Amino acid sequence: SKNFPKGTKLADIEDWVSVDRAPDDMKMEFEGRTLSIRGNFLRNVDYTISVNPGLEAIDGTFLDKGINQKHRFSANEPYLSIPAFDATQISSGQKRFEIATGNIETVRVRVKLLEGNELPYALRGYETYGNRSRTLTYDLVPGRTAYEKTFTTKKALDESEIFTVNWKEVLGGKNAGAAFIHVEGVSKSGVKKRVTLASQALIQISDIGIVTKLGRDNALIFAFSHETGEPLAGVDLNIIDRDNRPL
Repeated sequence: SKNFPKGTKLADIEDWVSVDRAPDDMKMEFEGRTLSIRGNFLRNVDYTISVNPGLEAIDGTFLDKGINQKHRFSANEPYLSIPAFDATQISSGQKRFEIATGNIETVRVRVKLLEGNELPYALRGYETYGNRSRTLTYDLVPGRTAYEKTFTTKKALDESEIFTVNWKEVLGGKNAGAAFIHVEGVSKSGVKKRVTLASQALIQISDIGIVTKLGRDNALIFAFSHETGEPLAGVDLNIIDRDNRPL
């Protein structure tokens, strides 16, 4: 936990520190109290880092006993990430939903389109998703499956990868809609423990934006176009309670 003496050069400490089975491209760098050892180290191989006694610190003291410490490099933990759990995407945009992964072998994507009364019911059920620690059972979510695809990684271990769902494929030619998306990823064999990760989102693709002003006895609701910013005429508005009954 001490710095090296002032004026110390890398050549002054290279003879004191060694790594057995070191790769050919290994190099050392140091600054202040930190010595960094870099190189193309292999995963799941035990390396022993040795520091010989006699190494001097900035206060003039010396290391009285040698240090031998083993270290093993493992693959990073797998991850699967989606851009939002519930959101609205503008229908005039790119219509893309990106799934970011790392150390994932396959990603299975299933999407249900929600129409009519299915959307309010799905929204109610989705509220139980809560802190995202437990996913909803896909088959219990209303709607019909409009999209299902399994992506397979093309990246090496510890390289990130993005898979993209195109809403045009999901919507089947329509320009707007609501969808429940369920994503499952199976980790690669090179990670410490094989796991299946899952995430879900409820996405509405629409050009309609809503601005509300609530008073004590009334409410003003304005509909506008996200693309143009202009007001929209002829928009149907339905207000329902939690049991899906019109108010």
